[in-house]
Amino acid sequence: MSGPLETQLGRTIPAETEVEAAIMADPDWIHGMLWGEPRPGHPEGPVVNHVRDVLDNVERYAPPGDALARERLRLVALLHDACKVVTAQRRDGAHGPNHGQLARRLAERHVTDETVLEIVELHDVAYYCWRALDRGDREAAHERARELVERLGERLDLYLAFYRCDSRIAGKRSDPLEWFEQFCG
Repeated sequence: MSGPLETQLGRTIPAETEVEAAIMADPDWIHGMLWGEPRPGHPEGPVVNHVRDVLDNVERYAPPGDALARERLRLVALLHDACKVVTAQRRDGAHGPNHGQLARRLAERHVTDETVLEIVELHDVAYYCWRALDRGDREAAHERARELVERLGERLDLYLAFYRCDSRIAGKRSDPLEWFEQFCG
């Protein structure tokens, strides 16, 4: 990485693979990393700071001895919020793909691993389920959560590992993660 991202972050994110280096050189990724002010759930401000925190958690929560899982979690961490800038800049009332769907499109430029692509796209769906539950719509929350679990299939454990990495960050609520972990039983 170069210049402004290091300045924003104060810590570097070294690329560990050629794929990571290609992602970090993508102008759209760089643009997405620089976006963000402190806000609820993200007191760290720019997305790059959040990504650094999530990467720190990858070291904590990646399955021990599973190099492929760690590599995949790192890729998801680098990509998952890279397109929040696009959805944040939409005019009021404008609709379109959510930031996870847009991040998948960005990821597809660099990654062919369908597991990584699915988790990038779906990374916030468990949280959306919890929000429905929090609004009092238990039936919708459980139905959507069941659909997510079914869609993920064998990818569920890695999704849960990423959800931990993304959620166990200062300023984020723990109850959405705890609810989904209990739901998955």
